[in-house]
Order: sequence, then structure tokens, then C-alpha cells
Amino acid sequence: MFRTVAVPTSPTLGPKRTAGDIARCYAHNSAGALLAAFQIGTRFPLSPQWKAVVAAQTYGEGREGYVGARTRREAEVGKPSSPKPGKMLQPAGFRFDSYSDQRAVISVAFRQAGGALIRANTATVQWQGGSSGDWRFEIPRSPGPFRELDSLKGYTVWGAS
Repeated sequence: MFRTVAVPTSPTLGPKRTAGDIARCYAHNSAGALLAAFQIGTRFPLSPQWKAVVAAQTYGEGREGYVGARTRREAEVGKPSSPKPGKMLQPAGFRFDSYSDQRAVISVAFRQAGGALIRANTATVQWQGGSSGDWRFEIPRSPGPFRELDSLKGYTVWGAS
């Protein structure tokens, strides 16, 4: 669990190292990309040390804008409190929209508290750093909207057990 969200882990696929809120060292394959996309995509929005997570594990045209907007918001209203258990979306399924050993585009479906299927969004991760590298999460300039789902048709069912 990371701040009330069930984040997937695997001793062989990753993350193999966690220091503070940074979880890293994912396998350089599709399963490692999936775990990195969900771990990093959960950690940077929820972490009290979000700036460190963003600096170490993200890239993209929207990164600077995200940091600026979040810094301004926290200056105005303060840091967000910890999410209450049962309030955060939980993973329900995934679908690879594309995959290469350098980049993965993954649609991740989520369930709302109580099990109702609610929506999906797209996460992109890119391998950086060669043979000793790791997956990095893209923060796009204009994040795509969440899509409402009626079912998990076309998705691999996935979630906490």
C-alpha cells in the first residue's frame, strides 16, 4: 500500500529498491513497464516528497508546468492531507496500447471504493539510461481525460487480492 492505494510489486519485476517515496529498479520488459507506470503514477501525485519523485522518475513537456502549478497551489492552500482509506481509486485492469523496449503506452482502469468500475486513463513510460537504466513516467503537457468505462472488456483484469 502507498498512501491507501494498492500498488503492485514483484520481487523479480520491481520495484527492487525503495528509498522514501521513490520506488525504482523495474525490469526492462513489458511487466516492468506496467509496474513502473502504476507505481510512479501513484507516487508522484500522492507523495509528500513529490518534488523528489518528479525529479528522479518523470520526464515530459508537462513536468515543469506540473511542478509550478502544484507549488503555487500548496503555497495557497497548504499540502494535501493523507487520503482516507477507501477513498482512492484502485487498479482494476490494464491494456497495452503499444510496447517496445524503449516505450510503453498503457491504459489503466480503476475501480472506485465499493467496487464500481469508474474510469481509465493512459500512462506512458520510457526507458532511460541504457542497460543500467529504469522506466520514467511521462507528464504530458495536456494530460488526456479519464474515460468512463462500462466494463473491463479489452482489459486484463488486475488488482489487489
